[in-house]
Amino acid sequence: MLVKFCILCILLYAHQSFAQTDSPRFFLGVGGGITENYNTGVFMQSNADGLGTANGSAIGGSFGVNSEYRLNDAGTSSLLCNINYESKPGKTTWNLPPATLTDSSMNQQGSININSYVQSTYDLLNVELLYKGVFPNIAGLGFRIGPKLGFVTNTHYDEYVQLLNPNAVFLPSYSQTLVLADSLIPQAHKFRLGLVFGVQYDIPYGAFIISPVITYDSGITSVSESWYVNSVAATVELKYGL
Repeated sequence: MLVKFCILCILLYAHQSFAQTDSPRFFLGVGGGITENYNTGVFMQSNADGLGTANGSAIGGSFGVNSEYRLNDAGTSSLLCNINYESKPGKTTWNLPPATLTDSSMNQQGSININSYVQSTYDLLNVELLYKGVFPNIAGLGFRIGPKLGFVTNTHYDEYVQLLNPNAVFLPSYSQTLVLADSLIPQAHKFRLGLVFGVQYDIPYGAFIISPVITYDSGITSVSESWYVNSVAATVELKYGL
């Protein structure tokens, strides 16, 4: 009887282990991709004459660790916790009004065309706490929504103006480019809060799930003063069921 009972316990344990392996609740993996970052309200020192702020965009990227806990066996609702490093750069061009110059020796006037540029670096360590659901009657297609907590790890701010006329230069450097700023982003906040919402498509592959994801990250808090950055991301996640 004792032998039969032990065999029965082994069979029950094996059946339970097989069932858990067949439909795991917890998944862990990695993910990464590219982001298109839209900067609005970027302040520019060359716009001091009431020209205001400017907008621009640049390509960045992200990579990190992703986890998912399914709230039911069918996997129709889940909680996601993603930790990733993200770069949200910016590039802004401002077409300044032509500057008028007068040559008194030759009694002539001319104009010089000038462009102003800002290039920014804005890197973060993010924690995403998201809810994931599925669309009915569409296998594998789902949505996600939730907050994104960003801790700023690095910022940089370059602003320069460039003369577009072929023979025009700045003195005494004899260069067509004049650097106005090369520093950290002035008064940058150390924390960023965003709201993430998007769609994903889960592709089962054995114990793995491959998920192409498209998300929009709306900045609730600013980079600095009136400067905000919002992003569209195209990423791929690879998770393993434990």
